[in-house]
Amino acid sequence: MERDLRRAFFMFGGALNPDVDPDIDPSEVVTPSQAAARFGVPAGTVRSWISRRRIKPIGAIGRYNVYDYRVLAKVEFEMNYQPDEAEVA
Repeated sequence: MERDLRRAFFMFGGALNPDVDPDIDPSEVVTPSQAAARFGVPAGTVRSWISRRRIKPIGAIGRYNVYDYRVLAKVEFEMNYQPDEAEVA
């Protein structure tokens, strides 16, 4: 699904915000769920970070907001998130 989402975004243009880096790599365009899977955290945690830090989406594909993975990775690093064993299992 991740590959299809990125391809659709760049094939059909998505709805990019005008202040987005035009040279962004397609692999750096992610939904909160995709970012959560990469970080190994619950999707709700990533959505919470987005809300708390007021991170703006770089665009949308249909009803899905997409974000710059680099921005979310920086937040993840700053939060130094350590999931509970119950969340990982």
